[in-house]
Amino acid sequence: MTNTLTGAPVTGFTALLNGPRVVISAPGFITRDTRSTATKVDLFPTTAFDVEFYRQIARGSVDGPPDPLYVLPFAPNFYMEVEGVKGFSKETAARLEAIARKLLPIMTGGKFQATVFETGPTPRAPQSGWIVIERTNLSTGLCGTVGENGIGAFAGHILLDSNNRCRLDPVFAHELGHAMGFFHVDRVGSMMYPTQLSNLAAADAPTEAEARAMAFAYARPRGNRDVDVDP
Repeated sequence: MTNTLTGAPVTGFTALLNGPRVVISAPGFITRDTRSTATKVDLFPTTAFDVEFYRQIARGSVDGPPDPLYVLPFAPNFYMEVEGVKGFSKETAARLEAIARKLLPIMTGGKFQATVFETGPTPRAPQSGWIVIERTNLSTGLCGTVGENGIGAFAGHILLDSNNRCRLDPVFAHELGHAMGFFHVDRVGSMMYPTQLSNLAAADAPTEAEARAMAFAYARPRGNRDVDVDP
């Protein structure tokens, strides 16, 4: 058996059958409790993998106890209001579409692409399977938020502040990370570091460490619990 995320061979694993569940362990890897019946099962290595950073970005450990994974089980469609009451310019929409198309494969380890990216002059309520992007005035001083629906919502909603102090590219990338199920990290210079605002050094793409952790998360089903227990 091969660990398909690292390419490293997984030898001497033990499979314990308990009804439909399988527990897989191997020296140098974190035990996984799963319902998978596949011949290949991905395991977290105990070396060359930052488990604590993974817990931050994939499970929200910066803000409290680790959450289950909120990764999306589908590739989201996008809708962005353009030149309406809450719309951006066509030029801004084209720029943010390019960011979404670039980042989705990186955030999901190549699992998903951005396929549908619609624009229009009228608002659209959030709906399952879509991420709606909207311009607004955020009174909290934030440059962006995923709104009441929250992180990794099936009906995604990204609100971007219209204030010129906000650099939209990194702010949108950051909020897209939230919409795809990811949390804040404490590593300065990361895309998911919380203080984006007008910071000229704010990242508009995942760092190598973020991309690696994100790929591991998207190799797991939604609801996977800490450390590696599938629902």
